[in-house]
Amino acid sequence: MLRSKETLLHGVLSLADQVLVSGSSFVTIALISQSCSAFHVGEFALAWTIVALIRTVQERAIAAPYLAFTYRPEFSRPSYRGSVVSHQMFFALSCGLIGLAICLLLLLTGIERGVLSLSISLACAAPFILIRDQMRAVCTADSKFAKLLIIDICIVATQLTGILLLFFLGRITLARINGILGIACMFPIAYWFLQSRSSFAFEWKSIASDWRHNWRYSRWLVVARMFGIAPFFLIPWFVALSLGLEKAGAFGNCMNLVGLSQMFIMGVNNMFQPKTVRELQTSGTKGMFGCIRLTLITILPVLLLVSIAFFFLGDFALGLIYGKFYADYGWIAFLMSVSTLAMTCSVIYGNGLAALGASKEYFRGEFLGSVVSILFALLLVPRIGLQGAPMALVLGGLAASITTWGSLKKRAQLYDEEILNANFASNRVQKLAV
Repeated sequence: MLRSKETLLHGVLSLADQVLVSGSSFVTIALISQSCSAFHVGEFALAWTIVALIRTVQERAIAAPYLAFTYRPEFSRPSYRGSVVSHQMFFALSCGLIGLAICLLLLLTGIERGVLSLSISLACAAPFILIRDQMRAVCTADSKFAKLLIIDICIVATQLTGILLLFFLGRITLARINGILGIACMFPIAYWFLQSRSSFAFEWKSIASDWRHNWRYSRWLVVARMFGIAPFFLIPWFVALSLGLEKAGAFGNCMNLVGLSQMFIMGVNNMFQPKTVRELQTSGTKGMFGCIRLTLITILPVLLLVSIAFFFLGDFALGLIYGKFYADYGWIAFLMSVSTLAMTCSVIYGNGLAALGASKEYFRGEFLGSVVSILFALLLVPRIGLQGAPMALVLGGLAASITTWGSLKKRAQLYDEEILNANFASNRVQKLAV
């Protein structure tokens, strides 16, 4: 009973936090769409595909190993936590410096001033956004959802206050939006680090050895997720090149509106992902599959209702939230919601593969889903227009989910056989000793 109450509380807090974070992004895009042209909305959407790509690399290379190993006795030490923090700080700083170097090259080429200011603001804001993501990952892995919610409330309140002030004063620019998104993260992150510093220990030898260990585990996760996110990174750029930035802006707004369902998916998954790992350690594959089934039962019915809502009300919602220009794209939003439904199963099955340490197997599903999505986008978008993009994502999501499920079943069977053989060998040794 106590465990059920704890699970429910963690679920509520995790979902509340994800609603807060995703809702903030949704409001930000809506205000930009109401204040800027579709052309500039397209620029903003494309710029943030780059940030999404970088955040994904960090999540797989740094956050995922922390989640996978922090529960194991040999890694439950302050020096391991300190190593992970050091890895993240170096990654964030490197991304910021590389971004500024690219901005310098753009300046030398004489690029348009608006694009340059957008690029500089993004390079300066990205490190703070990346550090915030890692803070969220650590709090989630440690099941400190209440602390995470309080910190995110402070960040979101600061971000929305600044953006709303610009909106009502008529001073919204893409560069100013990026600046506010980054600066708002600074003080809450500093507070979290100072408040948690007693749990960190920084040892140079451990930092290097822990990185090598984590990278051996995460390299396939990074490669797999790069393929997994490739359609969401490449297809908007392909739409912009084929159909123009206005269409890319409309596609980005449909993704943003459908992304509201992501806050539910991520909120629930943030709770169940570490529990999947724990169930494997305590109850074996039976407990792991039970946790996966519970995750599916929790998420899929809600996503089905969301898709039905977009089918009937997509045009109305887009026009009301983003402006009349976007009122004819409801069908695109519906197809995007179906692609989210298809891809979610792959994400949930991936929790099981991550718990089993089977990062290479996870790569197969991501790779196949990515290839299917990109190939069909190249085939469909030039022929049938914008609706070809979400159709390609639907097909890719189905391919990824089917492949990931097959890999999970096979890997779980091997895991059970290894445990059985290990137990048999242990019993035999004990009998010989007697």
